[in-house]
Amino acid sequence: MRVEKVFLLLFLALFEHSLLSTALADRAADPEALVLRKVIEKKLYPRTECISAFREAEEDGWISIAIREKHDKSCGGDPEVTPVLDRFRINTKTEQIQYYNPLEDEYESFAKFLSERKKP
Repeated sequence: MRVEKVFLLLFLALFEHSLLSTALADRAADPEALVLRKVIEKKLYPRTECISAFREAEEDGWISIAIREKHDKSCGGDPEVTPVLDRFRINTKTEQIQYYNPLEDEYESFAKFLSERKKP
């Protein structure tokens, strides 16, 4: 009976480790979801159900992500068109997010983007 408990505890510990490793790998493997979750969390767009994230490019450890407007029956608009609302990039190692500022033609910190976006 004691040996069975030890094996059960060992199994549970290995299973928990496996789940945690899988969750971390999934998180790192889905930069679109990370960026989308961040912009939804910060309430940057009024109808979060009507936005989506698309990977555009990968270069020098950064993945470029476009936030696009969904057009369908519930969100409205032409379903053949998905306008880009904003562009971000995420660092594959640090998960740092930067915003592409089209007026300056450069990336800036997410914090700066948030402070500029919230100005009246």
